[in-house]
Amino acid sequence: MQKIITDRIIYAIVEDVAVSTAISKICSFAASQTLTVIAIEGMLKKAGDASDRLKVKYPGLWYRLSTKGYDMLYFIFKNELNKIFLF
Repeated sequence: MQKIITDRIIYAIVEDVAVSTAISKICSFAASQTLTVIAIEGMLKKAGDASDRLKVKYPGLWYRLSTKGYDMLYFIFKNELNKIFLF
């Protein structure tokens, strides 16, 4: 009888640990996904702001880039492009 009780207690503990581990992994995954979405939104905001500045500062370049859908990539190459235009 004692072995049955001990086995049941061990089973309950192992089951609880497994559930806790699963919940922990799910929460960790959800938090990671949330942070990824926030980071992407931040990059899109930064890209949009840089595109707006480009449109004001260099409208001709902005037009050429925007017709090809590249204006949102300007923030990646902003420093290099400014060196070219400001030399």
